[in-house]
Amino acid sequence: VLLSILPFSFDVGLNQLLTALAVGCELVLLDSWLPADVVTTVERRRVTGISGVPAIWLDLINSGVRFDTRGRHASLRYVTISGGSLSKEQLERLPAVVGEAGIFKTYGQTAAFRATSLRPEDFQRKLDSVGKAFPGVRIYVVRDDGTRRIVSQRFISALVLLVLGVLRRLALLRDLILVEIAKRLRDGIHLEHALVIRHRDIV
Repeated sequence: VLLSILPFSFDVGLNQLLTALAVGCELVLLDSWLPADVVTTVERRRVTGISGVPAIWLDLINSGVRFDTRGRHASLRYVTISGGSLSKEQLERLPAVVGEAGIFKTYGQTAAFRATSLRPEDFQRKLDSVGKAFPGVRIYVVRDDGTRRIVSQRFISALVLLVLGVLRRLALLRDLILVEIAKRLRDGIHLEHALVIRHRDIV
């Protein structure tokens, strides 16, 4: 049972809708972000998963409302943070809000959907990480000159996403391609076509 509090015009909200249709799960539509409404709906509809953007989780953190995952909110198994991140201090406070529910922090741009996820088992010790790539996604960290960097420590660098499949056919996304980096990466991994999206973030 998924709680839908994100608009369908947003990729995560749309993905929830399409996933529900594809697998036949229940999708509960809620047109309120108020913390009291969210926790009440989770209890009444026995919601198992919630996807929210940072503003929603920040409201819950600041409201003092908590999910009782050992009691009336025992159905709640996981939550996701999408569409941005929270500060380290806010991330440290979030587990107290969601109780024993697992926290997935997802990362990615709307044009490429979500590319990586920090899973619940890694959440506490790697709060500011973008996590690991989803199956079928290749993530590279590159220097400004296009050469790949070995990831051995926390640093700020260019995160490059190679997105294969239908996205590479969309002419509207061609302006996202960094030609020089794309050429270097394609030469290195023998890809004929790839959509390369560059974003600076902590990996």
